[in-house]
Parts: sequence; C-alpha cells; structure tokens
Amino acid sequence: PSAKEFYISSLSSHSLIYKGLLLPHQMTGYYADLNDPAVDSAIALVHQRFSTNTFPSWPLAHPYRYLAHNGEINTINGNRNWMRAREAGLTSSVLGEDIKKLVPFVNREGSDSASLDNAVELLVQGGKSLAEALMILIPEAWSGNELMEPQRRAFYEYHACLMEPWDGPAAVAFSDGVQVGAVLDRNGLRPARYTITVYTIDHRMAAQVMWASIRRRGTPRATAATVPPSGDSRSGVSSVGSRSRTRSSRVPFGRSVISSGVSTSRSK
Repeated sequence: PSAKEFYISSLSSHSLIYKGLLLPHQMTGYYADLNDPAVDSAIALVHQRFSTNTFPSWPLAHPYRYLAHNGEINTINGNRNWMRAREAGLTSSVLGEDIKKLVPFVNREGSDSASLDNAVELLVQGGKSLAEALMILIPEAWSGNELMEPQRRAFYEYHACLMEPWDGPAAVAFSDGVQVGAVLDRNGLRPARYTITVYTIDHRMAAQVMWASIRRRGTPRATAATVPPSGDSRSGVSSVGSRSRTRSSRVPFGRSVISSGVSTSRSK
C-alpha cells in the first residue's frame, strides 16, 4: 500500500479500534474476535457511515483514534492553516528537537474528521484531558450567555486566545477507552440524543434483555455528556462543563485573561 493508505488506528492500551469498508452486519464475519465470548468491554462506540457526497474509501472510514463524527467542519481550511502556522513555534521539553518529526500535526489531505481527531490527539498528548480538548476545539456559545458561570466563561475566553473553534454543524462521539461521550457544536444543527438505561437480565438466557428502565435521557448540546470511568460502580451522565468547573477552580483562567489585556466586562 502507498503511504497515503497506511494508517495506525491505535496504539492505545485502553482501546481497540476496528475499521473497515463493509456493512455493519459484516463486522463479526470480518473481525472473528468479536465473536469470542472472552472479548468483553465496558464501553463500545459504534459509527456507521453511508457515503452520500463522497465515494467510499479507506481514509474516510470511522472511527478514528479518539472520535467518530457526523456532519461537517465548515471551518476546516482555516483550522488546518492555523494548526500549520503553529508548527514552527511549538516546543516540547520531553521531545526536544524530535517534535519536528510530528509535523504536520493535522492531516491536510484527509477528511475533516481526521484533522479534528489529530487536533484532539495533540491536545490530549500535550496534557489536556479528553473533555477539556473537546471543550477547547468545540466550545459552547459562551460570549453572549449571561447565565454561564464566570469560571466556565473564563475557561472558554482564555482558550479562545489559543485555539479557534472548529465549527460544524457537527455531532461528535468520542472515547479514550476509559470514558465515552458526545458533543454538539455551538450551532446545534445536528441531531444527537443520549439515553441512560438499567437492564434486567434473565440469567437463564444471559444474552436476552427482559426489560430496560430509562433513568435519564437528553441532548448533549455544546457540553459533552460523559459517563464515569470503566469499572466505576456509579451510573449516570455528567456534563463536561461540570468537569471544567473543577479545573477552573484550580486554574485562575479569569485572572489570566484579565492580565493579558483581552478581558471583557462579563469576565471580570
């Protein structure tokens, strides 16, 4: 295969990624290990894409290393150009001169989803949590929201100085093998719903679900809905925004914005 066809789906110790140019019902026939009862996971993120405006091809197959995406990134040309402009100034105390080997940081020839996934990976590998990376890249409509908490607004305003938004319409599901979540861009033009259920299983027929009780359902909006880590006995959905408040209370984003001279009256 050519260099353009070569792609490492994942080197993660937390997740396995299965990709293929096939129909959903063909997955278990193509990947035999999915039929093995020893294969067990607390998280499964499934994406099926039926090509409409593009011809089916390997580079467009989902999911990527962190996300699966439905929609378009309409600002993709600007996003790629800004990421390219940052390449010369990015440094690493760990990688040193070897950081140049990572250029380009985002795929300039693949799909918009692949480029977004590259940007998420860069932020996560640079120390951001997966939730923070998605909030930075796909922020809420914060500037005119008078009801938003000051710390949360400061988080968005601070990072707006560092990263331009990747605007959709886009619905993005993401996972690092420990958490799974979904996020809508600030325009909210893509349909997305989540449902939390509690299942009761007939132990005589282990694979048969007898009934399911819906505990909670909703729309991710522009704050990603995430579940607790794998193995956590707690159940429920928490907002990435609520997780950002914890970080905002530890990091004075508002003070940083004000000291940089770009604060607004709402952030003070």
